[in-house]
Amino acid sequence: MFSRILQMKNDVLGFCHLSFVVCFGIRGFRIIGMKRAHLRFYEELNDHLPEDKKKRSFVCSFAGELTVATVLKATGVPVSKVFGARTGHTPGIHQRVRHHCCFGAARRMRHHHNHIKLRVNADLLPKPIHSLAEADAELGIQLRVVPASTFVDTYRTMPESPEMMALADQYIRGAKKVVGATRQDVLNGARSYLVARKIMQQEDADGTSMDCLGVLGPTKMSLPCLAWSRMNDDGIPAACEADIGAVASHVLVQYLFDRPGFQVDPVAETSRKAITGAHCSCPTRLNGYDKPAEPYVLRHHHAGRDATADTVWRVGQPVTSIDVLCEQKKEPVRILISSGSVLENVAVPPAGGCVISVMVKFEGVDDVLAYPGFHQIFFYGNYRQQLLEFCRLNKIEPQVA
Repeated sequence: MFSRILQMKNDVLGFCHLSFVVCFGIRGFRIIGMKRAHLRFYEELNDHLPEDKKKRSFVCSFAGELTVATVLKATGVPVSKVFGARTGHTPGIHQRVRHHCCFGAARRMRHHHNHIKLRVNADLLPKPIHSLAEADAELGIQLRVVPASTFVDTYRTMPESPEMMALADQYIRGAKKVVGATRQDVLNGARSYLVARKIMQQEDADGTSMDCLGVLGPTKMSLPCLAWSRMNDDGIPAACEADIGAVASHVLVQYLFDRPGFQVDPVAETSRKAITGAHCSCPTRLNGYDKPAEPYVLRHHHAGRDATADTVWRVGQPVTSIDVLCEQKKEPVRILISSGSVLENVAVPPAGGCVISVMVKFEGVDDVLAYPGFHQIFFYGNYRQQLLEFCRLNKIEPQVA
């Protein structure tokens, strides 16, 4: 289920290679019963399917042992196209496999590799190191780190380009309105996006995260709020504040449900028994990668600098919240799950805090002061049941809030 993730934390820039749950190259793998599976194949795997099953969900009936190989054989897709000739075995549904065959989805950076092992320079690892080392055991995450000066130096040396200017102009033209942010602010945000993309290509990464304020706050360089919004709109997991759990949550949302999510700081709204999720970077394609973007306003984030897209959430829209808890030492991975609907978009100002604020009423949550978790991912749709099924298949403990 996971891929290579880029992480920037404090004074280090890190990359990781993540194991995949069940199989790589198939999305939406859900067992309906012991004899049927709900499938959707992507990219070149569709070459082996009849026209009525290409690039769409369908139900496959099968017989025999519950393994990925059994299901693949029932569809006619060669097992070697998913697991490769060197794998030597075909794992069961409940097994995690380290995979070397990646598919090239257009909206994500994918490359073909053979059992890649990424180096980790321990001298550059932030402390405490256990959260990085144990992430491999729990999530299959192997971090690769390089100095954060790589981002700083690349930003400072990258000249303005036609692509950079076109991206900035695209955001300005598409905005409902622009409040405070100048064209140069938007251009700087586009530069951060291209810098992150360049580093990811160099390091063969599939996602990114950084301690934004710690690394860039003391400088005049643009914080990556707009860049991360674009990354998530492109289907590239981009998490704020070097949060490994948020990275994993982004990956799950994007790869399971084909849409980006909004990483939030939760704030209890006691008068309405609701939770306000607030942050300074939110994607716009909340309905899905192949759907129109939601309206947005270009503005400065709450520090009064740089540009970000303040996405307008649809009032009444069903939403799900997910929070992967994976950084507690000697604790198994857990996933916090909630579902509810949007009450309102909170205006900032006059309210304080991060400029993108959406208030959600979650089902069954009355004591909002006790609402668990931090840096949850809010995303469109009620997918509580699907996430519970995912946890069951992968032997992960769910916690429904």
